[in-house]
Amino acid sequence: MIIGESQILGQVRDAYSTTIAAGAASGPFSKLFHEALRVGKRARRETGIGLNALSVSYAAVGLARSVLGDLSGRSVLVIGLGEAGKLVAQALGNSGVGSITVTNRTYERAQSLATDLSGHALPFEHLEEALPDADIVISCTGAPGYILDYATLERAVGKRTNAPLCIIDIAVPRDVDPAAADLQGLRLYDIEDLDSVSEANREERMREAEKVEVLVEEAVDHFVEWWDGLSSLATIGALGQKAESLRGQEVAKALQQLPGLTPDQQRRIEAMSRSLVKKLLHDPFEVLRSKESPADLASVHRLFRLDSPDGSGAL
Repeated sequence: MIIGESQILGQVRDAYSTTIAAGAASGPFSKLFHEALRVGKRARRETGIGLNALSVSYAAVGLARSVLGDLSGRSVLVIGLGEAGKLVAQALGNSGVGSITVTNRTYERAQSLATDLSGHALPFEHLEEALPDADIVISCTGAPGYILDYATLERAVGKRTNAPLCIIDIAVPRDVDPAAADLQGLRLYDIEDLDSVSEANREERMREAEKVEVLVEEAVDHFVEWWDGLSSLATIGALGQKAESLRGQEVAKALQQLPGLTPDQQRRIEAMSRSLVKKLLHDPFEVLRSKESPADLASVHRLFRLDSPDGSGAL
């Protein structure tokens, strides 16, 4: 699991929606989901847990931005059909680059990947011609030797008049001659550079995770407090229901013995009895709300002959 992965919160939200649709979102279960989603949103809002991507693909985007700044409208050239190269190209596409071109020794396979990336394919023999127009080159072939040697890149850089050419070589063995890193107007990165960026970001997220843990502990305490209060609420409800039942019975008995009362007088007796019960129960209810011990609640149930807190009916 990737620390701070943004999709996790969405997956929890989807799971909750599925639970609701299935009619299985009970009170405690619903409360638990709400607390989880609330603290998840708070963590992303109040900490940096979601910053500094950990994946190699998004580390590549970060490196490209460090060289070129805003990637909007930039052109990407993908060499080869490696899965890692595809992921980097997809990440760049999501960052708003202008175009993606794919080239491979087998043109039909290049066309297939270009379709997946919403780009277009280029015959491999035209690779050198495309280099001067590219802003970012991703190379990920299985070739035993260099696909881009020093001389080829020197010619390509010499034809450029704009921003530096950013090359990300994630092939093993390398597709690009390391000596090309000395060329003016070219920035060359390999898989080790991406791993270093990812590791640095991982360490930063670990530090942010400590802040998130504090928020989670607060949320857990809040939920446990609510959970502990459920038994008290049940006891309060049971006592209130018994008091109301007895009040109703006694008022009805009194009214039968006083047939000459006017409707207004009957309402006054009804109101007086309700007020009396409410005031008598106010202090006991306040004490019950502050109690967390099952033994205290059991004492109330025995005292007032209520059903037991666990629902067994035993006193």
